[in-house]
Amino acid sequence: MSLNQAEIAIISRRVREAIELLFSDCSLPRDTFLKERIAENKDGYVDLETITQFNRIQQITTDMNLIIKALSKSFMLQFDSQNTKIRRRVALPPSIQTTHTRTLFVKRFPLNESIVTPEKIKQCFDAYGKVVYVGLNREQHSEKFTGSAFVEFDSEVVVEKLTLKSVVVKYSKDDEEGLLLRKGSESQQRR
Repeated sequence: MSLNQAEIAIISRRVREAIELLFSDCSLPRDTFLKERIAENKDGYVDLETITQFNRIQQITTDMNLIIKALSKSFMLQFDSQNTKIRRRVALPPSIQTTHTRTLFVKRFPLNESIVTPEKIKQCFDAYGKVVYVGLNREQHSEKFTGSAFVEFDSEVVVEKLTLKSVVVKYSKDDEEGLLLRKGSESQQRR
């Protein structure tokens, strides 16, 4: 069965987001298997073949070329020189217990996924501080974007500043209300 460009783009986005989630500050500290694989390589790389054996990745795609192409667009992960292994661009911070205080829960994004992507959200918030992870919230069964996301920064200070009442972040010039920002620790939502 041949896929059209729109279907390939959706699968690429989903597989990239799923693999980024595996390596995220939120998930990686609790994943003993993946941490062991990282520790086996002095540079922290993990064989891409290992990652593609995860059930959640196989449910999306088993096409290695598609996975490599999708991960080449990741701002969180990088390949080794042979494109056979991946690792985080930024090492797991020692202060991992502060992840929730470095995370914003952001609402009021347009629901159109051609307009809202993790990369565009990162660009929107880069002006305020270094973004280390963006996770789009999706409905559990349909995978439809809910209009909200988690944006994780490298510093708690950025979250504190952005959650002040006087700060209005607009995703686009047409955004009249601005985005609704809450500290990740105040949100009942989970990644």
